[in-house]
Amino acid sequence: MAGSAEATSLPSGSVDLITAAQAFHWFNNAESQKEFRRILRPDGLVAVIWNKRDLRSAFHRDYDNLLKQYASDYAKVTHLQIKDAEVEAFFAHFEGKEIFPHHQQMDFEQLLGRLRSSSYCPDEGSEAYSTLTKAMKALFEKYKQKGFLSFEYQTCVYLGKM
Repeated sequence: MAGSAEATSLPSGSVDLITAAQAFHWFNNAESQKEFRRILRPDGLVAVIWNKRDLRSAFHRDYDNLLKQYASDYAKVTHLQIKDAEVEAFFAHFEGKEIFPHHQQMDFEQLLGRLRSSSYCPDEGSEAYSTLTKAMKALFEKYKQKGFLSFEYQTCVYLGKM
């Protein structure tokens, strides 16, 4: 079904739980709140979820710096800029936040696939993409262990009512 957070086309009062993963930073918050209140049942909940890269590791700090340098849209769209207070303010009644650490083991092709799936990735035929992928290859070579690197995440789950 085609729709957006601001206009789902779902019937009023038809939903017990709304989940949004990796999308909160795209919402028009005022319009989404209105739509969520419309489609939720009286005790319905909203869960906003995303993976944040764990910037405590040297690899992730270096990876982040490459994105800032070569992916011109990165600074505008990264969810790393969103603070807890902003998410909590989205809810009429914030219920809480949980963090679940996890990781993915990636070879270089998987790392490039992850990069290509990001909205801020430069166009594949562009000079910026070529430069970024060469820098990513050097970064991968620096941090890989037995042909893989560990991509560390913190999955953040915010739960509340509208």
